[in-house]
Amino acid sequence: MSHTAQITFPVSGMSCAACQSFVERTLQGQPGVTKAAVNLMLNQATVTFEPEVVSPDALVEAVRDTGYGADLPQTGRAVMEEQAEQDTAADREYIALRVKAVVALIAGAIAMCAMPYMHGHPFVSYAVLIMTVFIIAWAGARFYTKAWSSLLHRTADMNTLIALGTGAAFVFSLFSHEKYYETVIFIIALVLTGNTLEARARRQTTEALRNLVALQPKTARVITGDQEMDVPVEQLRPGLQILVRPGERVAADGVIVSGTSSIDESMVTGESMPVDKQAGS
Repeated sequence: MSHTAQITFPVSGMSCAACQSFVERTLQGQPGVTKAAVNLMLNQATVTFEPEVVSPDALVEAVRDTGYGADLPQTGRAVMEEQAEQDTAADREYIALRVKAVVALIAGAIAMCAMPYMHGHPFVSYAVLIMTVFIIAWAGARFYTKAWSSLLHRTADMNTLIALGTGAAFVFSLFSHEKYYETVIFIIALVLTGNTLEARARRQTTEALRNLVALQPKTARVITGDQEMDVPVEQLRPGLQILVRPGERVAADGVIVSGTSSIDESMVTGESMPVDKQAGS
Protein backbone atom coordinates (compact mmCIF):
# COMPACT_ATOMS: atom_id res chain seq x y z
CA MET A 1 0.00 0.00 0.00
CA SER A 2 1.48 3.34 -1.06
CA HIS A 3 1.86 6.05 1.56
CA THR A 4 1.01 9.70 1.04
CA ALA A 5 2.78 12.94 1.89
CA GLN A 6 1.58 16.51 2.20
CA ILE A 7 3.19 19.72 1.04
CA THR A 8 2.18 23.37 1.31
CA PHE A 9 3.77 25.87 -1.06
CA PRO A 10 3.08 29.50 -2.04
CA VAL A 11 1.18 30.35 -5.23
CA SER A 12 1.29 33.88 -6.63
CA GLY A 13 -0.74 35.66 -9.30
CA MET A 14 -4.23 34.53 -8.24
CA SER A 15 -6.80 37.34 -8.17
CA CYS A 16 -10.24 35.70 -7.98
CA ALA A 17 -12.12 32.51 -7.15
CA ALA A 18 -11.84 31.36 -10.76
CA CYS A 19 -8.04 31.48 -10.50
CA GLN A 20 -8.21 29.47 -7.29
CA SER A 21 -10.48 26.83 -8.86
CA PHE A 22 -8.27 26.57 -11.94
CA VAL A 23 -5.12 25.95 -9.88
CA GLU A 24 -6.99 23.40 -7.74
CA ARG A 25 -8.24 21.51 -10.81
CA THR A 26 -4.75 21.54 -12.27
CA LEU A 27 -3.23 20.06 -9.12
CA GLN A 28 -6.01 17.51 -8.65
CA GLY A 29 -5.51 16.39 -12.24
CA GLN A 30 -1.88 15.45 -11.64
CA PRO A 31 -1.18 11.71 -11.31
CA GLY A 32 -0.61 10.63 -7.72
CA VAL A 33 -2.46 13.59 -6.18
CA THR A 34 -5.20 12.49 -3.78
CA LYS A 35 -6.27 15.92 -2.53
CA ALA A 36 -5.50 19.55 -3.35
CA ALA A 37 -6.74 22.71 -1.65
CA VAL A 38 -5.82 26.26 -2.66
CA ASN A 39 -6.25 29.22 -0.30
CA LEU A 40 -6.81 32.46 -2.20
CA MET A 41 -6.43 34.69 0.87
CA LEU A 42 -3.10 33.17 1.92
CA ASN A 43 -1.90 32.53 -1.66
CA GLN A 44 -0.85 28.96 -0.96
CA ALA A 45 -1.70 25.42 -2.01
CA THR A 46 -1.81 22.31 0.18
CA VAL A 47 -1.46 19.03 -1.70
CA THR A 48 -1.67 15.43 -0.50
CA PHE A 49 0.17 13.17 -2.94
CA GLU A 50 1.96 9.85 -3.42
CA PRO A 51 5.74 10.48 -3.49
CA GLU A 52 6.30 7.35 -5.59
CA VAL A 53 4.11 8.75 -8.37
CA VAL A 54 4.69 12.51 -8.39
CA SER A 55 7.35 14.76 -6.87
CA PRO A 56 6.93 18.20 -5.26
CA ASP A 57 8.94 19.70 -8.12
CA ALA A 58 6.43 18.32 -10.61
CA LEU A 59 3.54 19.85 -8.65
CA VAL A 60 5.20 23.26 -8.59
CA GLU A 61 6.00 23.00 -12.30
CA ALA A 62 2.36 22.11 -13.05
CA VAL A 63 1.23 25.33 -11.36
CA ARG A 64 3.83 27.36 -13.24
CA ASP A 65 2.62 25.90 -16.53
CA THR A 66 -0.80 27.45 -15.88
CA GLY A 67 0.74 30.93 -15.77
CA TYR A 68 0.85 31.37 -12.00
CA GLY A 69 3.93 31.57 -9.81
CA ALA A 70 4.91 28.79 -7.42
CA ASP A 71 7.97 27.78 -5.41
CA LEU A 72 8.92 24.95 -3.11
CA PRO A 73 8.69 25.80 0.61
CA GLN A 74 11.96 26.83 2.23
CA THR A 75 13.40 25.64 5.54
CA GLY A 76 15.47 27.18 8.29
CA ARG A 77 16.82 30.67 7.74
CA ALA A 78 15.47 30.69 4.18
CA VAL A 79 11.93 30.75 5.61
CA MET A 80 12.53 34.07 7.33
CA GLU A 81 14.15 35.49 4.21
CA GLU A 82 11.27 34.25 2.07
CA GLN A 83 8.70 35.77 4.43
CA ALA A 84 10.57 39.07 4.40
CA GLU A 85 10.58 39.04 0.60
CA GLN A 86 6.87 38.21 0.51
CA ASP A 87 6.09 41.02 2.96
CA THR A 88 8.11 43.49 0.90
CA ALA A 89 6.39 42.38 -2.31
CA ALA A 90 2.97 42.62 -0.65
CA ASP A 91 3.72 46.14 0.60
CA ARG A 92 4.85 47.22 -2.85
CA GLU A 93 1.77 45.71 -4.47
CA TYR A 94 -0.53 47.42 -1.96
CA ILE A 95 1.10 50.82 -2.51
CA ALA A 96 1.03 50.39 -6.30
CA LEU A 97 -2.63 49.38 -6.28
CA ARG A 98 -3.58 52.29 -4.06
CA VAL A 99 -1.74 54.82 -6.24
CA LYS A 100 -3.22 53.42 -9.45
CA ALA A 101 -6.73 53.36 -7.97
CA VAL A 102 -6.51 56.99 -6.84
CA VAL A 103 -5.11 58.16 -10.18
CA ALA A 104 -7.76 56.20 -12.10
CA LEU A 105 -10.57 57.64 -9.96
CA ILE A 106 -9.30 61.18 -10.57
CA ALA A 107 -8.98 60.48 -14.29
CA GLY A 108 -12.51 59.07 -14.36
CA ALA A 109 -13.88 62.19 -12.67
CA ILE A 110 -12.06 64.40 -15.19
CA ALA A 111 -13.39 62.33 -18.11
CA MET A 112 -16.93 62.56 -16.77
CA CYS A 113 -16.69 66.35 -16.35
CA ALA A 114 -15.34 66.62 -19.91
CA MET A 115 -18.23 64.67 -21.47
CA PRO A 116 -20.41 67.73 -22.31
CA TYR A 117 -17.47 69.37 -24.11
CA MET A 118 -16.41 66.43 -26.30
CA HIS A 119 -18.91 67.07 -29.08
CA GLY A 120 -17.74 69.99 -31.16
CA HIS A 121 -14.40 70.22 -29.36
CA PRO A 122 -11.99 67.69 -30.92
CA PHE A 123 -9.16 68.78 -28.65
CA VAL A 124 -11.13 67.77 -25.54
CA SER A 125 -12.06 64.43 -27.10
CA TYR A 126 -8.46 63.66 -28.06
CA ALA A 127 -7.22 64.70 -24.61
CA VAL A 128 -9.65 62.32 -22.90
CA LEU A 129 -8.68 59.60 -25.41
CA ILE A 130 -5.00 59.99 -24.52
CA MET A 131 -5.86 59.91 -20.81
CA THR A 132 -7.91 56.74 -21.31
CA VAL A 133 -5.08 55.04 -23.20
CA PHE A 134 -2.72 55.96 -20.37
CA ILE A 135 -5.04 54.47 -17.73
CA ILE A 136 -5.47 51.28 -19.78
CA ALA A 137 -1.74 50.88 -20.43
CA TRP A 138 -0.59 51.80 -16.91
CA ALA A 139 -3.29 51.14 -14.32
CA GLY A 140 -5.16 48.42 -16.21
CA ALA A 141 -2.22 46.57 -17.77
CA ARG A 142 -2.41 43.79 -15.15
CA PHE A 143 -5.95 42.88 -16.23
CA TYR A 144 -5.05 42.53 -19.90
CA THR A 145 -1.86 40.53 -19.35
CA LYS A 146 -3.66 38.10 -17.03
CA ALA A 147 -6.61 37.86 -19.42
CA TRP A 148 -4.21 37.01 -22.25
CA SER A 149 -2.53 34.36 -20.10
CA SER A 150 -5.94 32.85 -19.29
CA LEU A 151 -6.81 32.81 -22.98
CA LEU A 152 -3.61 30.93 -23.78
CA HIS A 153 -4.58 28.31 -21.21
CA ARG A 154 -8.16 28.15 -22.56
CA THR A 155 -9.81 29.36 -19.38
CA ALA A 156 -11.54 32.51 -18.18
CA ASP A 157 -11.49 34.50 -14.96
CA MET A 158 -12.33 37.93 -13.58
CA ASN A 159 -9.59 39.55 -15.64
CA THR A 160 -11.11 38.17 -18.84
CA LEU A 161 -14.42 39.89 -18.05
CA ILE A 162 -12.71 43.19 -17.23
CA ALA A 163 -10.57 43.09 -20.38
CA LEU A 164 -13.55 42.28 -22.60
CA GLY A 165 -15.78 44.94 -21.04
CA THR A 166 -13.29 47.78 -21.09
CA GLY A 167 -11.86 46.74 -24.45
CA ALA A 168 -15.29 46.66 -26.10
CA ALA A 169 -16.23 50.05 -24.65
CA PHE A 170 -12.93 51.57 -25.77
CA VAL A 171 -13.09 50.22 -29.34
CA PHE A 172 -16.74 51.27 -29.65
CA SER A 173 -15.82 54.79 -28.51
CA LEU A 174 -13.13 55.03 -31.19
CA PHE A 175 -15.54 54.42 -34.08
CA SER A 176 -18.79 55.79 -32.68
CA HIS A 177 -20.19 59.27 -32.23
CA GLU A 178 -20.91 58.42 -28.59
CA LYS A 179 -17.90 58.22 -26.30
CA TYR A 180 -17.60 55.92 -23.30
CA TYR A 181 -14.08 56.72 -22.19
CA GLU A 182 -15.22 57.52 -18.66
CA THR A 183 -16.84 54.07 -18.45
CA VAL A 184 -13.55 52.39 -19.33
CA ILE A 185 -11.66 54.43 -16.75
CA PHE A 186 -14.22 53.97 -13.96
CA ILE A 187 -14.40 50.20 -14.45
CA ILE A 188 -10.63 49.96 -14.06
CA ALA A 189 -10.69 52.40 -11.12
CA LEU A 190 -13.42 50.56 -9.21
CA VAL A 191 -11.82 47.15 -9.71
CA LEU A 192 -8.46 48.54 -8.58
CA THR A 193 -10.15 50.00 -5.51
CA GLY A 194 -11.55 46.56 -4.70
CA ASN A 195 -8.15 44.98 -5.25
CA THR A 196 -6.61 47.55 -2.90
CA LEU A 197 -9.09 46.73 -0.14
CA GLU A 198 -8.52 43.02 -0.74
CA ALA A 199 -4.74 43.44 -0.53
CA ARG A 200 -5.08 45.32 2.75
CA ALA A 201 -7.37 42.63 4.19
CA ARG A 202 -4.92 39.94 3.05
CA ARG A 203 -2.03 41.70 4.80
CA GLN A 204 -4.02 41.98 8.02
CA THR A 205 -5.14 38.35 7.86
CA THR A 206 -1.63 37.10 7.16
CA GLU A 207 -0.23 39.12 10.06
CA ALA A 208 -2.93 37.80 12.42
CA LEU A 209 -2.24 34.20 11.40
CA ARG A 210 1.50 34.64 11.88
CA ASN A 211 0.91 36.07 15.34
CA LEU A 212 -1.29 33.09 16.15
CA VAL A 213 1.30 30.60 14.87
CA ALA A 214 4.01 32.41 16.85
CA LEU A 215 2.13 31.55 20.05
CA GLN A 216 2.67 27.84 19.48
CA PRO A 217 5.77 26.50 21.23
CA LYS A 218 8.43 24.99 19.03
CA THR A 219 9.14 22.03 21.34
CA ALA A 220 7.23 19.81 23.77
CA ARG A 221 8.47 17.97 26.85
CA VAL A 222 7.69 14.28 26.22
CA ILE A 223 7.59 11.81 29.13
CA THR A 224 9.07 8.39 28.38
CA GLY A 225 9.17 6.26 31.50
CA ASP A 226 11.14 8.21 34.12
CA GLN A 227 12.76 10.50 31.57
CA GLU A 228 11.75 13.82 30.07
CA MET A 229 12.88 14.82 26.62
CA ASP A 230 12.27 17.97 24.58
CA VAL A 231 11.21 17.17 21.01
CA PRO A 232 9.97 19.36 18.14
CA VAL A 233 6.18 19.65 18.03
CA GLU A 234 6.26 18.28 14.47
CA GLN A 235 7.37 14.91 15.91
CA LEU A 236 4.44 14.58 18.32
CA ARG A 237 2.23 11.56 17.68
CA PRO A 238 -1.06 10.32 19.20
CA GLY A 239 -0.45 8.39 22.42
CA LEU A 240 2.56 10.37 23.63
CA GLN A 241 2.45 12.01 27.05
CA ILE A 242 3.78 15.54 27.44
CA LEU A 243 4.48 17.58 30.56
CA VAL A 244 3.25 21.17 30.80
CA ARG A 245 4.59 23.16 33.72
CA PRO A 246 2.86 26.25 35.20
CA GLY A 247 3.23 29.27 32.94
CA GLU A 248 4.14 27.24 29.86
CA ARG A 249 2.17 27.13 26.63
CA VAL A 250 0.36 23.93 25.65
CA ALA A 251 2.14 22.39 22.67
CA ALA A 252 -0.72 20.23 21.33
CA ASP A 253 -4.34 19.29 21.83
CA GLY A 254 -4.96 16.35 24.11
CA VAL A 255 -6.56 14.92 27.26
CA ILE A 256 -5.19 15.72 30.72
CA VAL A 257 -3.96 12.54 32.42
CA SER A 258 -3.07 14.03 35.81
CA GLY A 259 -2.88 17.40 37.51
CA THR A 260 -5.02 20.54 37.47
CA SER A 261 -4.49 24.03 36.11
CA SER A 262 -6.16 27.13 34.68
CA ILE A 263 -5.54 27.62 30.97
CA ASP A 264 -5.92 30.78 28.91
CA GLU A 265 -7.98 29.75 25.86
CA SER A 266 -8.71 33.28 24.63
CA MET A 267 -6.82 32.84 21.34
CA VAL A 268 -8.87 29.73 20.53
CA THR A 269 -12.34 30.32 21.99
CA GLY A 270 -12.31 34.08 22.62
CA GLU A 271 -13.08 33.54 26.32
CA SER A 272 -11.26 36.19 28.33
CA MET A 273 -11.05 34.35 31.67
CA PRO A 274 -8.77 31.32 32.23
CA VAL A 275 -10.59 27.98 32.20
CA ASP A 276 -10.05 25.43 34.97
CA LYS A 277 -8.79 22.08 33.70
CA GLN A 278 -8.42 18.76 35.48
CA ALA A 279 -7.76 15.11 34.71
CA GLY A 280 -10.05 13.83 31.98
CA SER A 281 -10.70 17.22 30.39
